[in-house]
Amino acid sequence: MILITRMVPFVNGLIAAGLLYSLSYWPSAIPFLTLSVACLVAVGIGRLAGFGKDLEGWWHVAITPVAFVVSAALFMLFLEPTYLLLLIPMVVGLFVFFFSEHLFRFVHLPGLYQPYALENTSLVLHVSTMYFLTTTFFGLQMFLQTPIWLLVIAFLFVAGALVYETLWVSKIRDVFAIRAAGVLGLILGETFLVVALLPVSFFVGGAVVATIFYVLLGMVRASSLQKLSDTVLRRYLLTGVVLLLILLLTAQWV
Repeated sequence: MILITRMVPFVNGLIAAGLLYSLSYWPSAIPFLTLSVACLVAVGIGRLAGFGKDLEGWWHVAITPVAFVVSAALFMLFLEPTYLLLLIPMVVGLFVFFFSEHLFRFVHLPGLYQPYALENTSLVLHVSTMYFLTTTFFGLQMFLQTPIWLLVIAFLFVAGALVYETLWVSKIRDVFAIRAAGVLGLILGETFLVVALLPVSFFVGGAVVATIFYVLLGMVRASSLQKLSDTVLRRYLLTGVVLLLILLLTAQWV
């Protein structure tokens, strides 16, 4: 049985990459393919966690890669370059493999597990998910004229959920995590609304929101783990300011 479980990380990565790449050839099957990859990846994560037998709250862990692949599928709807339609599935599949591999080692081979590997990978996937979804929302507003208030409401729930899941996987599961998710969700929702008014492309807008999400979430996570020193705070702020300046100064304003 352990040999079958050992293959799950590879299968998860291949499924994510293969089905996302299929979107380029069967765009009419996007709902079916997206639902399929989400369900199959979730089942794979459940298998690694013994569906709760080996890891309590396994569905919390499954949310991270599922949200990642679904957001990537939606993001691909707005891509035109052929190389990106090939590159995105490969990168997504690779990160799903890494996440599944870290989970396998955490549950079944703790001696080989690198401390904080699962937490750090989750953070990367959550920031990427935020970029994919924010870009998608801005694209929906631009091309389909989706009401901004509807997008903001959806964004509030998504942002709050990603914050909570990041704290949960970092073993922060008390009232603080719920409050942090609510407060950061509201702050990020306001940020989303402000950035939506900027005359920049939705790709740049998504990157701006994702950068702010990374900075705020990183500081809250470090604070909850009692690791928010002056050095760490300056590092997050400096990183955020530099990235925002690069994005805004190099963006094509319309």
